[in-house]
Amino acid sequence: MTMIWLFVAIAAVVMEVITVQMVAIWFAPAALISMVLSLLGVNGVIQIVVFVLISAFLVIFLFGKIRKNIAEKSEKTNIDAIIGADAIAEESFGGDVTGRVKIKDMSWKASCEESVEKGQKLTVKKIEGVTVVCAVKDTAKAK
Repeated sequence: MTMIWLFVAIAAVVMEVITVQMVAIWFAPAALISMVLSLLGVNGVIQIVVFVLISAFLVIFLFGKIRKNIAEKSEKTNIDAIIGADAIAEESFGGDVTGRVKIKDMSWKASCEESVEKGQKLTVKKIEGVTVVCAVKDTAKAK
């Protein structure tokens, strides 16, 4: 039974490396503990019960906590980082006319339902294709 538990632990780690979704990793420590029980000569039924209980405990109590910590520490990247960002109009535009805005030192094609003056502060609401859709942040012009 020892070799079976070793195989289960290795398989769980390999599956986790392949999927990277925190699906199989919970079974590796449970299999290793069951393997130690097997080496100590504990009954096979008890080994299986211990494996199931430890796996269930890890999934129920740690999965949500670890997922939450990963989500909190992750940063927005690429397009997601632009949504909600401040923008400054590089030219006047609005309505059906698109213009250009500067977001984090990059120039973007932009649209806005409202009339926008050059230098006006905007907020990026969403991205449609290669155009950022903005809303007027306030009436003040950027310096």
